[in-house]
Amino acid sequence: MTDFSTLQSTLHTLDHHFKLEAGKSVNRLLTMRNWLFGFYIVEFQQNGADRAAYGERLISELTKRMKTAGFSFRNLKLYRQFYLAYPQFANPIADYLRTSAIVQPLAAQLQLPENQLLEIWQTPSAKSLESIGQTSSAQFSPPAEKILNKLSFSHISLLLTCENPLQRAFYEIESIRGGWSKRELKRQIESLLFERTGLSSDKEELLRRTHQATTR
Repeated sequence: MTDFSTLQSTLHTLDHHFKLEAGKSVNRLLTMRNWLFGFYIVEFQQNGADRAAYGERLISELTKRMKTAGFSFRNLKLYRQFYLAYPQFANPIADYLRTSAIVQPLAAQLQLPENQLLEIWQTPSAKSLESIGQTSSAQFSPPAEKILNKLSFSHISLLLTCENPLQRAFYEIESIRGGWSKRELKRQIESLLFERTGLSSDKEELLRRTHQATTR
């Protein structure tokens, strides 16, 4: 990521592409789009050539400059949080990009070879998150593909309110197993279902549920 203007242009290009594709698979593509937004924001914050000029004001400045639906301050912060909480989405999203029409125009815009664009998951910030995906709590979460296919970003935005990774994994599993709507997921989180089940101390049962959600 070279400068702020490139970041802004990249987000616009991604937004345009994913909106065009959204008619084919709305939930999955919008979720991937939002994760990519978070990825590029974090990349700029860590490696952007003029990142020091924006610092903590980056998201505020993006909100002012872009003036487009979906780019509110709250949403951009949410996208960043999403990327940091779900590093395991990198592989299925990279697989999508390899076969997507977005790669060539985006590579041309950034003046990068297509192969280099597809290797973006090897950037320092992406590597730093790789270990997060291997933590003990990650084993309880369903595979990224399953979450992408079964849960909308509205579900994920609610899941991000769960600060405990095991708690979040539980609601991922139960949402997939039960086919919960966003409203039902919200109701179950507010009713403290995870705490009432006692699964924080019964990891074998949580693993069993993960397996059931994965194989359905």
